[in-house]
Amino acid sequence: MTTKKILLATANKHKIEEIKYLLQGIPYEIVSVLDFENIKEVKEGKDTYLENASLKALGYSKQTGILSLADDSGLEIDCLGGKPGVMSSRFLSEAKSYSEKNSMLLEMIKNVPQEKRGARFVCTAVLAYNGKVIKSFVGELKGSIAFEKAGHEGFGYDPVFYVPEYKTTLASVPANIKNQISHRANAMKQVREYLLNI
Repeated sequence: MTTKKILLATANKHKIEEIKYLLQGIPYEIVSVLDFENIKEVKEGKDTYLENASLKALGYSKQTGILSLADDSGLEIDCLGGKPGVMSSRFLSEAKSYSEKNSMLLEMIKNVPQEKRGARFVCTAVLAYNGKVIKSFVGELKGSIAFEKAGHEGFGYDPVFYVPEYKTTLASVPANIKNQISHRANAMKQVREYLLNI
């Protein structure tokens, strides 16, 4: 590779900050789509995390000529048959915010007992360059859906995702701990190792 830059294929400021932290120490300058004025948004809409991440990584790499890293992630809930899954960001679309989505989700499964509230966060990350997918990586975090929202750290569904090891929700876990155990952290550890060794 001739470039020593890596593009984070997202405009989500929370995600950019998190991934930059997780990739500390790689021999690349980390930039994001927010650093480009005329970049066109690459929209998701595929059926799998891998397809969505590949679409974004390839699309932004093609526009910038830079090695690009994209990820797609979702929450899979056992009692909902694995939903919302790849549709997580579009789930309960009538809600205006994730706070509302979390409240609606809790109401939806309020009568489901603890033993059937199993869930997992999944993250698929993809590196692409020069029109080709180079490598994909998968990370996950297993837990369950809490009975009420808790915590102010993180974003998305973190306030309702209960982590058994810490006896609280992901949004109540300090950021330094989340960045060791989360689904994105597990995927980015693999990305980081790969980039350090190629």
